[in-house]
Amino acid sequence: MTGELNLSGSFNIGVQGIASGATVNITQVLAQSYQYNELVGQIDLHKKLLTLTPADQIQERLNLSTKINALESQTEQFKQDVKRLAEQFDRIDINTERLKRAKEHFDKGEIAEARAIFESESEAMKADQKKLLQKRDEFEENILPKLKNNAEEYLLSALLSVTDYQNPNRYNDAVEKFKLSIKSFETKENLFQYATFLMILNRISEADEIYKTYLKKFSYELVGEEVVNIYVNLGQVYFQLQDFPSSESYYKQSLELLNRKDAESFPNFKFLKGAANANFGVLLQYQTKYEEAYQKYKDAIVILAELAEIDSLSYMQTLADIQSNVCYLMRLMYSQNILAEKFDAAEKKYAEGESYAKAAYQTVERFYELNNLTLPLTLVNNALNYGNLLIEKKEFEQAQAEYDYALKIIDQYQAENPQSYLPKKAIVLNSIGVLNDRDGKYQESQKYFEAALEIGAELVKS
Repeated sequence: MTGELNLSGSFNIGVQGIASGATVNITQVLAQSYQYNELVGQIDLHKKLLTLTPADQIQERLNLSTKINALESQTEQFKQDVKRLAEQFDRIDINTERLKRAKEHFDKGEIAEARAIFESESEAMKADQKKLLQKRDEFEENILPKLKNNAEEYLLSALLSVTDYQNPNRYNDAVEKFKLSIKSFETKENLFQYATFLMILNRISEADEIYKTYLKKFSYELVGEEVVNIYVNLGQVYFQLQDFPSSESYYKQSLELLNRKDAESFPNFKFLKGAANANFGVLLQYQTKYEEAYQKYKDAIVILAELAEIDSLSYMQTLADIQSNVCYLMRLMYSQNILAEKFDAAEKKYAEGESYAKAAYQTVERFYELNNLTLPLTLVNNALNYGNLLIEKKEFEQAQAEYDYALKIIDQYQAENPQSYLPKKAIVLNSIGVLNDRDGKYQESQKYFEAALEIGAELVKS
């Protein structure tokens, strides 16, 4: 950590190839799922307990609120996991007994039972795989289809493993099953899904290798939306690897394809265009091409705002994150104009930054109204970005309030997800150090810088 304000919330949007025309009604699956209903029941129970807890029992009310937030976050994640499973079941041929039984359970909302099909028969699946691999030479006649089926089973098993919230090793288990799926038979689906999953885990170099394999094996048969999917994600990969020329090339190629008339027929056209513009905006921002970045962000916001009105659950968080990104960008543009002594322009950028920070808060509030779910990480990013903007005008008290708000949220969630929240805590503490430094409180400043460095050191060790 240093005495500089850090970027927060500038993100890239991964695309996972959302399927269209799914034969599974996700709402019905969730309605029948006892795992989902149990989560909802737990939320209702804790909310009732909260209403019955006297106002003076502050710690007990805080504990209940923290539990409610955690349950709501898990419920939201469960919905997204079920959506991804539904899409995958819709893509594949259900032509093995295990796949048929897993599909039957899934259609009835029996997620754990679907997962148990593969878990209980894991040894049989391994035995199948071993036998099939030993007979690889016969693949042209009858082994290849069976290996493909085995790969599809492992792919579904990997996706189901991600939903096993009671398993602390669920991500590692999913990784191993993705590998086993690919080992049996490389398909566009398992390579793309695995690469995307590695990006979620921030294993960018590994994701890059899988994408390279994907392109090498399937580039000749990629069409339409598949090409845009891979270009957007490769843009993100090379951005994370700090290969900015390659990142820019892929974003430009994705937008060139999306600007063609025939692209409007893509089932996921609008989201892809929004994601490509937002991601390109992040890259341009890092390259200090601020006006170009601002235009890309604005284009993305128009698209995501339209999508969020139709499907708030899928798109409203992304909208809020982009709005928060623009707040950060306006801080950079404010400073740039101050240095150039363009004071009127600087004031305009500051006002725009405030409006985008407030818009992000309003989007999160609207998301809660519609879905009864909070977006804690988005709130942390926005509070940090807004606080950093406020520092520029020496609004120290208001900036401190934003940082305190961010720390309050982090303290609620850091035990549940330290990988996401502890780095944010270090950034917030560093920003408070900057605030005190600029306010002439040097001893206080040093204390916060040291606290940020301590967290950073622990993160490096882990």
